[in-house]
Amino acid sequence: MSFFNLFGKSSSEEETNSSGFEGLERMKGRIARTLTPLKTVGYILVEDTRYEAVSITGFVPEGEIVRITGQNMGILMVEAILD
Repeated sequence: MSFFNLFGKSSSEEETNSSGFEGLERMKGRIARTLTPLKTVGYILVEDTRYEAVSITGFVPEGEIVRITGQNMGILMVEAILD
């Protein structure tokens, strides 16, 4: 379990981040939708796969669109996309 995870992980969540940090780094620049509010930690959806994420722009409500800016120790870093 990661330092940032406040909710615990199911086995399916473990599988989403098991591809290694290098695999997550290639996601930089991709667009995702928040599955849970990011306060600043939560979950996002990228092409039907759930990932743990940290917002670098503060609180992001559930259902909002975010851009992946990188990863840190297997957790995706995201920023809110403002209208």
